[in-house]
Amino acid sequence: MPSRGLHPDKLLSIEVSCVLSRNKFTKDPAGVIGELLRTAGDRRDLLTTEVGMFLGAVDGRTEGPYCRPLIDALRALELDTEAAEQLARERLSVPQMTTRGFNGPWGPG
Repeated sequence: MPSRGLHPDKLLSIEVSCVLSRNKFTKDPAGVIGELLRTAGDRRDLLTTEVGMFLGAVDGRTEGPYCRPLIDALRALELDTEAAEQLARERLSVPQMTTRGFNGPWGPG
């Protein structure tokens, strides 16, 4: 079945998000910041959204201390990420849907 594929903006968004995810535990974020800026190119809006989603999902959570060098470097970019950070925090606060109760709380029975 033929497909139209993803919109170029969505593909670029995925690439930027992958750079962040792949390098979130780096101790030397300079190369990561360079890769992010090269990947996003002139799409500062897309970079702002993806960085905000990353910061909202990671900063202040259990993995946050391990990501501190990258978090600090991203904050130094001075992007207006507050709206995307808030959206990420809201999405994380939604309870997960599970099938708990189906076949008991310990899984398939």
